[in-house]
Amino acid sequence: MWPFSKRERFPGVKQNADGTIDFILTDEESREVDLALKAFEGVLVHPEVAERIRDGTIAVALSNYAKDLVARHCNGVTELEYNTNWPAMRGAIEKAVAAEWKASSLCPLPVFLYHRATFLQMLGMKDEDHQLFAAFLKKHSESDLDKIDKSLSNYEATDIGQALSHAKRVA
Repeated sequence: MWPFSKRERFPGVKQNADGTIDFILTDEESREVDLALKAFEGVLVHPEVAERIRDGTIAVALSNYAKDLVARHCNGVTELEYNTNWPAMRGAIEKAVAAEWKASSLCPLPVFLYHRATFLQMLGMKDEDHQLFAAFLKKHSESDLDKIDKSLSNYEATDIGQALSHAKRVA
């Protein structure tokens, strides 16, 4: 999508020239994914949709990991804590960006673009966040969610109305 400066670091993500990414899961992400997939152990799924459901479940687990990571490091932080702990907070936000990027490459739900834009906004990356907020709004307006997408979206649990309102204000 855009070239990142060298000071930005998104663990496990390598962007290709065509805008796609190659990625590996970090150990933390792998643990979250394993827990999410374990919940489906023994569940029968039609072979035609099994891979899509697996990828969607992994994507939601990565997104939930990202949101939890940022909440643990950034919510309720005072200005003094912010100034003192910025390097650790920045690292957590960068991990969250990477996890959301991986999620959106596995599953095309627009909400993953929204979360990545929100985290980039926290990093002060205005051009990039505006592009992703706009992409989220466009993709959401064009999306026609089927039953699997709706189930994954419900599992992901973001208030889409609130996300749309926020994205429209900042895009």
